[in-house]
Amino acid sequence: MVPILHIFIPSTEHRFFYTLYAFGNYGSKRPVQGGTDFDFIQGSLIFLYYTYPAHRRAYAVRFTDTNGKPLPGLSLPVKVLLHAYASKVDKLKKAVSYISEHFGSPFLLPDIFYLRLELILNQRGKINYEAIRALYEGILWENKKWEEL
Repeated sequence: MVPILHIFIPSTEHRFFYTLYAFGNYGSKRPVQGGTDFDFIQGSLIFLYYTYPAHRRAYAVRFTDTNGKPLPGLSLPVKVLLHAYASKVDKLKKAVSYISEHFGSPFLLPDIFYLRLELILNQRGKINYEAIRALYEGILWENKKWEEL
């Protein structure tokens, strides 16, 4: 049986000590007591945005059957590709939007893209869109080289 990742999004009146927004290609969703349950298949890339009373966190995760990290609201551990805190959360949102507008679906990019994107997001100052473009083009070049081998 293929494992399914369930992500529980609490409704406004049933929020715990955090709020959660999940952005990804889910298989199905259904209302459950206290919120909504989203199902993701193995291999799914998901962006998770958590808001706590005193801070914010965001993650780009891949649902795999290998060792992973448990996160609040998720039924199974996931592989964390990128994590962002505080103002870096906004940078991640902008980067995902930029990727969607200029390169297509952010869910089709390989894990290495997000591992490297974290380095760009952690730079001081405003988001470096040229670096994101260069990273994207570099990943395309690397994939093309591997296909030729």
